[in-house]
Amino acid sequence: MVNVLVVKKFQVYGLSLILLSQLVYANIIINEVMADPLYDESLNEYIELYNPTQNPIDVSEWIIGDINDNDTIEGGLYGYNGTIINPNSYALVTDSNTRVYNNFKVLYNTTKLYVNDEAIGNGLSNSGDILFLYNKNGNLIDNLTYENTQNGKSIIKDENNNPWDAEPTPGYSNNGSFIDYYENECDWKIEIKLYEQYFDNSGDFEFNVNVEKIGGSSTEIILYREIKDVYGNIISNYQPKTKTAIYKTNFDGPWTPNYSPGLYFINTTIKTSCNDFNLENNQDLKFFIIQEKDLEKDSKISIEKIYLGNDNKAKWGDTIRIKVNVYRGDTGKESISLGLEQDISKKTKFNAEDKFEEYELTLPIQIDLNCNGKFEDNLYELILEGLGEKDSKEIKIQGESNLCEKKSKSIKKEKTITDIKKAGSENTDQNYEKVIYRDMEEITGKIIYESNEIKAKRSTIFFFCAVLILLIFQRIRK
Repeated sequence: MVNVLVVKKFQVYGLSLILLSQLVYANIIINEVMADPLYDESLNEYIELYNPTQNPIDVSEWIIGDINDNDTIEGGLYGYNGTIINPNSYALVTDSNTRVYNNFKVLYNTTKLYVNDEAIGNGLSNSGDILFLYNKNGNLIDNLTYENTQNGKSIIKDENNNPWDAEPTPGYSNNGSFIDYYENECDWKIEIKLYEQYFDNSGDFEFNVNVEKIGGSSTEIILYREIKDVYGNIISNYQPKTKTAIYKTNFDGPWTPNYSPGLYFINTTIKTSCNDFNLENNQDLKFFIIQEKDLEKDSKISIEKIYLGNDNKAKWGDTIRIKVNVYRGDTGKESISLGLEQDISKKTKFNAEDKFEEYELTLPIQIDLNCNGKFEDNLYELILEGLGEKDSKEIKIQGESNLCEKKSKSIKKEKTITDIKKAGSENTDQNYEKVIYRDMEEITGKIIYESNEIKAKRSTIFFFCAVLILLIFQRIRK
């Protein structure tokens, strides 16, 4: 933050002397402050704390702030130690959306603290500020007073608690005595994200894998995963996955294998292309339990949806589809039927063969044509029944199908041909030669039916013609 607070030098140091007289509980030191980063002010601001004692100190619920605002210290958001600062070790306090760990080289074992706010205090002023650290009982632990800052430089304490501008050294000694990484050295950590360990059924089980750089260089990471049962048998052995990571990466997931009830172990391992000198955190192991599912003894059936097409109507003669859900419990019955009341459709049947199994099906039924008008356009009950259970829904059926018109024409033609045959057998008129089917007369003129008498006359003529031709042929040969 820029020019938030302007304090004269003698006023700042005068107030500091008053505060120093209250330092009864001094054990954690405000060791370094980055108030004026090169870019993204609050996202890259930090306060470094140092534990000079021989004991770990938990700073949970401690207060840190400036003369305008205070914030509660929290931990665990970025991993490593929660809110505990180890002996002779460092911690960084940032805001909750910090980019410090992306833009600064931070020692891997630094405790990562944060305030649940968009800035520390009222924002660390670039023109001078006073910082305070209180324990959870409200006792003042330490303070740091500084004046104008230099862009990109941090404020550090010397041996006499005087502030100086210096190069940033977050997470390690201000004199530069820290454990550095040699070329191509690194430290990467893997963690299985398993949000529960007890699952009522295997469909609820899932897991993810996160990989994070603790320190050193970027790398190519190969992830290996396997799941074993309690006897050590490999149940699932996943194909290795490879990613290139700079700071951290989440491998695609979640993975949701389908297992029977029992105890299982997830084992994950990473290999890096850099020289990872800390192999202890390259592997993670977690267990989970799929609990025995209580089987539902009662059977259930239901009509879920009726598919009626774009017009959302059913007509006589239509074929419609119905989505049904069936659960067969502890019953010896297995037959299911689906149809419309009053037998206006044929019933569709199927068998639920296995007990304690759920079936989701889409079944067709054929509505009768109703060409004779026996049934009125009305609401009719669609009935699903079986396994000792029943469900129903009403659907409206209206409108004659065009299939009735085709069927009527077909019946009419058959009747006409029958009438013609009957008329032909009763006709004694010698001049009767042919009867033309009236629907075809103008189109083809084909003879559909001839009387037996006419057929006999034509056969006699054909016979005499054939005999005459044979006689002529023999005469010519002689």
